[in-house]
This record gives sequence, C-alpha cells and structure tokens, in this order.
Amino acid sequence: MQKIVVLGIGNTLMRDDGIGVYVVESLKGLEQVNVTYIIGETDLDYCLDAAEDASFLFVVDATSTGKPPGAISWYELKRMPVMELGISAHNLHLFHMLHDSNVKGYLIGIEAAIIDFHLGLSEVLERKFLKIVEDVRKTMEDKIEKVGK
Repeated sequence: MQKIVVLGIGNTLMRDDGIGVYVVESLKGLEQVNVTYIIGETDLDYCLDAAEDASFLFVVDATSTGKPPGAISWYELKRMPVMELGISAHNLHLFHMLHDSNVKGYLIGIEAAIIDFHLGLSEVLERKFLKIVEDVRKTMEDKIEKVGK
C-alpha cells in the first residue's frame, strides 16, 4: 500500500516564504486514504524523517522563479538541480538530502510575491489563497490517483 506524504515547508515569519505551510494546513482537513499531511516548516531533520517512510512525497514550498505571484509549478524531485552547499551547514536544504534518496515525488512551487520579515502572507497571495489551495488539491488528487495505479 502506498504511503503518500504532503510536506509543507517554509518560514511563516518571512511573509510568503510560509505559503507551503499555510497551504498544507488548509489541506490537512481532507480525508484521504494513505495520505499524511505534515507541517515541516524549516526543521530539516523533522522533514527528512517525514519523507523517509513515504512511497510518494509532495513538498509544498515558496518559489522565486520570476513567474507571477501565486503561480504554481510542479518539479519532479529526481530532476531538481542540486545547488552548491557553500561553506556553511546552514546552506543544507531538504532537496540536497532528497536528491540521492529513493523517494519519488514532486516539489509544488508556489511563486512568492514578497519575502521579508513579516507574519502572514502578502496581500497578493492572501487574495489568491483559496484558489491556490484548490488548484494544488485538484492536481495532487490527479497525481495521487495515477500513483495508486
């Protein structure tokens, strides 16, 4: 039986960087067999533990790719480019650790409008929030259905 994990990551103290956390909190109320919703925030060890037992993983996070704020992009975890670590352990990111693992899944990237010190989302993402959650839910359900086959 497939164990699907939906992991919300980001920092809710950094405005739109917390969008992944807020979306997964909204999705948590859905009753789906074999799907576990986890708020990982910025805790790398907790996120890795959550991902370790998953047969399929969705990571929901803010992105900054130049697309319009609120745009949703899907990236296969195995195809994610791994950036150089640099000289500090603080540069270690969840995607470095997942790159060489056997976990299959996707990064669900939600384009941020503003990332700075502030609790809560920017006005732009706040206005689009319900649509973002619904679009993520629909696409995830479609991909989960395909995983189950």
